[in-house]
Amino acid sequence: MISMKKQNKIIYFDNKTQVFLDTHLTPIKPSKSDTIIECIHGAKLIKHQIRIDKNSPIPSAFAISDWLYAQCIQEGIFDLNIQYALTYLHEETSVEEIFQIYAYKLELAFSNYQVFIPDIFLPMALDSKYLQSSLFLFDDNLVFYHHDKLLYHSPFPDTDAIFKALHYIRAIYTMPSALYTCTQKSFDLNIPVVPINTLIENTPEPMVTLAFVYFSKLQNTPLPILKSNEKFYITKSKSFNMLLQIALMAILMLLYPTFLFIHGLYLKKHSENLAYQNIQILQNNTSAHTQTHASLARLENIKNQNNSIEEHLNLLNKIQISYTPRYNFIAKLAKIIQDKNIFIEDFYFVSDIFENILSFKIRLKASCEQEILHFIQDLKNTSLIANNHQEIFHHKIYTSQKEFSTEVIWVSNAY
Repeated sequence: MISMKKQNKIIYFDNKTQVFLDTHLTPIKPSKSDTIIECIHGAKLIKHQIRIDKNSPIPSAFAISDWLYAQCIQEGIFDLNIQYALTYLHEETSVEEIFQIYAYKLELAFSNYQVFIPDIFLPMALDSKYLQSSLFLFDDNLVFYHHDKLLYHSPFPDTDAIFKALHYIRAIYTMPSALYTCTQKSFDLNIPVVPINTLIENTPEPMVTLAFVYFSKLQNTPLPILKSNEKFYITKSKSFNMLLQIALMAILMLLYPTFLFIHGLYLKKHSENLAYQNIQILQNNTSAHTQTHASLARLENIKNQNNSIEEHLNLLNKIQISYTPRYNFIAKLAKIIQDKNIFIEDFYFVSDIFENILSFKIRLKASCEQEILHFIQDLKNTSLIANNHQEIFHHKIYTSQKEFSTEVIWVSNAY
């Protein structure tokens, strides 16, 4: 049976010539399923260093790459709107951990699965014996490895830069054992200058071959690498929940003072409104209280007036009741004198507070004495007040110019 399954190929992209090469260094057109590897110049890398105290290690819930990516965003090294590929070299001392970060913008990445290998990492594809104390020159990038560690790299604009680098490296570390170069330039140095292609079967494209060797070595050795599909989006991170919690806490910490300020303004405004309403209510209550007090005063005044009127009416009624017997008394007295030729000059009537004892004094005048005597006799024979004992007294009858006069006193219930 013939297998129709298409095999994925590893293809190198030369960004200088814009040509794709297979492992035989033959130009080829890649398919969408092929993996593309590319060497990138060290100057295009974003480099950063993060140091962590051993007493404050990275939380175990975080993937190291995710945590470093988040730290770079927090420290302003990365733009949150741009995608980066990130790798790092790890060093450790007695007191801290050091992460040398190398990142690359993925703005021009292909749709294929793509691997970026910085040229400063290419020596890691060689045998360890070449990494003990060696300089490497890739185009215009100078790199120094010491005891398998990348310790120095800098641009190489001219030959003087090599002498300055050698002077610095010898002063800080040690004198390099050799300079391995990909260029055809000759250098007059006091160390051996060796073409890199002599280390990898005299290949005509040493950097391309080193890139293929580097990629194949990844299968068994954890080498630093930049991958286009390794997107450090927080939503795809293993530590998404933890990062989300931290982000939410940060947002809350930022929003809480704002909330307190806005809430304070609201409370102030609400308090002012309540105070204004209370003042209005107090004024209304005061006005209502004043009106009520005035109404009560008017009612009290009306009540007093009513009481006064009632007292007057009672007094009038009492007077009327008390004077009714007197009216009757006077009516009877008038009846006695109505058919007599008598003129009353003065009349005075008194009684006690209970109207039990009555008395009156009357001064009479008549043209003849007989009229006065008849009046006195009729008065004695008439009971002016029923069931009351009465007595009558009179003075002598006086005569003056043919007129007769006297005073008569009538008393009831005197004893």
